[in-house]
Amino acid sequence: MFLGWQANERLNGQEYVWLAGLSLVIHFISVLLHEVSHCHFTLNMGASVDHVVLVPWGGIGPVYIFQRPKSELLSAAAGPLANLLVCLASAAPLLFAIGTGGLLQLLHPLKPVGVAHGPFLILLLKLSFWINWLLFLVNLFPVFPLDGSRVLRSGLLFFWPEMTEVTATRHIARGAQSAAAGLFVVAWLVRDAGPAGPIPTWFVLVLLSIFLFFAAQREIERQVDDSDEDDFFGCDFSQGYTSLKDSQKQTLPSRANLFARWVERRQEQRQERKKVLEAEEEQRMDEILHRLNETGLKGLSREERHLLDRVSARYRSRMDH
Repeated sequence: MFLGWQANERLNGQEYVWLAGLSLVIHFISVLLHEVSHCHFTLNMGASVDHVVLVPWGGIGPVYIFQRPKSELLSAAAGPLANLLVCLASAAPLLFAIGTGGLLQLLHPLKPVGVAHGPFLILLLKLSFWINWLLFLVNLFPVFPLDGSRVLRSGLLFFWPEMTEVTATRHIARGAQSAAAGLFVVAWLVRDAGPAGPIPTWFVLVLLSIFLFFAAQREIERQVDDSDEDDFFGCDFSQGYTSLKDSQKQTLPSRANLFARWVERRQEQRQERKKVLEAEEEQRMDEILHRLNETGLKGLSREERHLLDRVSARYRSRMDH
């Protein structure tokens, strides 16, 4: 972790490995708690959670678009708020152990002062506080795929009900791409600034700008084309699992065959649900188009406009193929 390089240069090899291992364990538990909170609120509001892939800042999975912006706001904010609660729970005993000044020094997201020092219990509390504080701050950024983007999108849909999810997503994603371009410029300006370190600042900024730009572009494409449900960061696994099962039918162990069949069944069930949903949406299109001819776009609800955009995008995709 970057913490291992920045927090304390006096750590020897064994101390560094021990600190890095403890940090990774706390980080994994914090990310897991973050995603459990998301799933808990999502399920309580009647949505479904198919699967979640844990990543350093939280999780990646199919995003359920709620009909009410308030529901999406609660679901999106649940993860960062869980990390903030861990910060508050860790801060209470730390105030008695290191004082207000020591606690404030841990608020620096990149160089927390003294985070690598102290008895084991104090060290555990410091790492828990700082890692969850960092997760909270990172997820506040209104860029995809971070939670701040969903919070901002729900806010846009709440204050401008006539706006569709696709339009709101496009606005946020374009803003994120502009910010990514700005970060790239900053990286160029600071390329020679500061002392050399294990990871130069300009290199981190370049990687961050590339990630933000293409993550925003991926979100735009996902919103326009709902057929990417089984896509993960642009990779379609639907053929990969099937071809893997077919090509290695004689050599795969029985456990792998069971897993491949389970994946195939899940894909078939997902495709069936998708076909049923698409059929229901296309049946509603006649009524929506009739009302559109009579009252215009203003006569449609936000959910109906979103349905119109989604079905139209699906028709265009079929025509292209």
